[in-house]
Amino acid sequence: MKKIQRFKFYYLRSAEHIQYHRSVSVLLRKSITHGAGRQLGLTALWNTYHSFYLKEDMIFKQSRRLEETKELVKIDKNRKAAFKAIKYTIMAAIYSQIQAIQATGEKLNYILNNYKDAFRQSYGESIAEITNFIHDLQKPSNEEDVELIGLKEAIEALSTINKLFETIYNKRSNDLRSIEEQGTMLQIRSKVDKAYNELVNGINSLYVSNELTGQI
Repeated sequence: MKKIQRFKFYYLRSAEHIQYHRSVSVLLRKSITHGAGRQLGLTALWNTYHSFYLKEDMIFKQSRRLEETKELVKIDKNRKAAFKAIKYTIMAAIYSQIQAIQATGEKLNYILNNYKDAFRQSYGESIAEITNFIHDLQKPSNEEDVELIGLKEAIEALSTINKLFETIYNKRSNDLRSIEEQGTMLQIRSKVDKAYNELVNGINSLYVSNELTGQI
């Protein structure tokens, strides 16, 4: 057996952090609570570490459930559909046989390309991206182009549903803040990592002790 090396946790995302400690828990639980670890006095360190990990896991799951409620997912689906309606109208214009409409399609497609990855972002970032997309389309310099290919109502529809989505998302954010009163992810992460390091130090100390004993 080799000593357990220290691990730098600060760059891990929340889900990655949870996954790492979940793997550690599965790996160590049996050997510490039922095996040699219990006899060697590691149980107290394990209990502290594992209780903090379970609390972090609970906060993380609650946060995910609040952020991904059915209502929010449903409205986001409608928001994507409204965005696609604009996208496909612009794409159709590009292939028009009427030169003026084709030129308009190419012009608006240039704007569209700046926001093509809007829905690959987080909810908060996508709200801002769609808001900026609408703002760009509604600039006075694009007013005639929008009218020419009949996008005005589609843009207004996207704006309305994006604002609704933002309202519900912000409510979820407030709910998340209430969860953070139990302890923020950052706070609980630091406790988990500290308890983990203390457990690792305990295991490593026993390893070194056994190595030295074996040399006597």
